[in-house]
Amino acid sequence: MYLACIGLLPVSIVLHRDKATIQKQMLVALHAFSGSERMPYETMLEIGRYVDRDSFLREIGKQVPTEDANTQSGQRSQTATTRWSARDIRLLSSSELDTLLQRTATERSKNEWVVASFNQFGYYSSSGLRFGGPSIHSDGALEDLVSSEFEAPLLYLMSIGQALQTFGTSIRYLGPLRDEPKVVHGVWDERVDSLPVGIRGELTAEVLTRRKSDYIQYRDWNNRPAKKSLPDAVADWCNYLGLGDHINVLDLGKQGRGIELRVNGVHRDLTTIGVGASQLLPVLVAGLTVPIGSIVMVEQPELHLHPKVQSRLADFFLYARPGVKFLIETHSEYLITRIRRRVAEGKVSPTTVRVMFAEQHQGATSVRTLGMSEFGDFEVWPDGFFDAQDDDSLEIVRAVALRLGGND
Repeated sequence: MYLACIGLLPVSIVLHRDKATIQKQMLVALHAFSGSERMPYETMLEIGRYVDRDSFLREIGKQVPTEDANTQSGQRSQTATTRWSARDIRLLSSSELDTLLQRTATERSKNEWVVASFNQFGYYSSSGLRFGGPSIHSDGALEDLVSSEFEAPLLYLMSIGQALQTFGTSIRYLGPLRDEPKVVHGVWDERVDSLPVGIRGELTAEVLTRRKSDYIQYRDWNNRPAKKSLPDAVADWCNYLGLGDHINVLDLGKQGRGIELRVNGVHRDLTTIGVGASQLLPVLVAGLTVPIGSIVMVEQPELHLHPKVQSRLADFFLYARPGVKFLIETHSEYLITRIRRRVAEGKVSPTTVRVMFAEQHQGATSVRTLGMSEFGDFEVWPDGFFDAQDDDSLEIVRAVALRLGGND
């Protein structure tokens, strides 16, 4: 048995069975339908895929029906030729029906694979409206039989698929190399949900423009609830991070958009402020605009930031959106230390924070979780990360002592 997936999404169970088993099970499935008062339309279509109606009727000496509209011109389409009707089935004797089903099963056994699939997404009408939900579906009598046999695992896999789909649509991503400072930012009309401000933050100005009237519920650096327009919410956190106290987006027509920050009472574009502002603004805008329940993945948010700003950026991840999870890839000791401080102060529970450390052993990378106490201490300290600055400080003291003629 095999599990077929699209990406991580399971879509079907695939079984391989020998020809004899396929033929036997196919006969069981067909006889189950033939014993009913009216054979299902889908079953008659399947029989037609394996046994040509007209050829079979001529073989057993039956008259071939000529009432099909498609036969009036004397030209019969393949669909009309192979389609069986309820009337055709009723006119067959018991032995003739057995022969038909046996031949169908024999032809089906030439394919030794059985696929039991399920629809994760429901169906869509011509107007684009979705209706229905996940359901098991199949393409034949044998597949129906197998679907019934494996109904429980199929339903379980469907629930896994729904969970993966929900999880996948909740993820938002921002890459490590945000756009360099610009005077003019391009306009892009199409938005991708998983990239709220673009992979490099290139849509930051566009998002600020389109959503400038949206009011955002968030928390400030003191963990106090606030509700302001998006530009004001971003400016609020920019002020705390030392970037400026007001943000303005200029519509430059065909040229695009411009972003200005007010620094010390003067409006300045990003090229006159520094690279750090252009790196940080996409992080703030993405974090403040994603839906509640999202998972925001950010690589190296600390790039080009002053150590003090790196520390305060940790407060943004901890406080700004309680209903949003942030998955941060960082090399910043300052950011991690601020998280530890907030835990030690009792402002953040260690159960809401998970620090994972990647390290290499014998050429292979392994990841382990660093458990954190209520006092902000790690249960196990990783080598070569937090102790690097301490080692350098110790060596500085030793070097100074040696130059002054002292001892170690």
